[in-house]
Amino acid sequence: MNRLADVKAQVARAKLLAASNFGRKFGWYVVFEGAIIGELDDYRPEDMFWDSYKVTPRSEANAPVLLDPELWLACRFRFQSIVMNDFVDGALCAGSAAQDLRTNGRVVMRGLYLVARTPIEKECLRNL
Repeated sequence: MNRLADVKAQVARAKLLAASNFGRKFGWYVVFEGAIIGELDDYRPEDMFWDSYKVTPRSEANAPVLLDPELWLACRFRFQSIVMNDFVDGALCAGSAAQDLRTNGRVVMRGLYLVARTPIEKECLRNL
């Protein structure tokens, strides 16, 4: 890729980050052992640094794994942006996962967002 095209791609990615609240509004694929088993969508900010998402299994066969609170609490999932395809590792689920999944089909997450990867993206975000 030539330099101008590379810069344009970085500016476009920064605009997507800004428009989507760093990927939160686009939603996430939930990946377990290399396979997409569900999605997180219907983003809602909950408390400082915490956001909630509706949990939707990709199929009935995936539901027992996706809705297992122990897997959420053990941070066994990876998350991939539905639109941008980037992965986020290290996001944490709130300790209330069992209750949240059972009562409203949602999980409360911290650290589930994309970040600027380059100085150009960072500078664009400062100026948007």
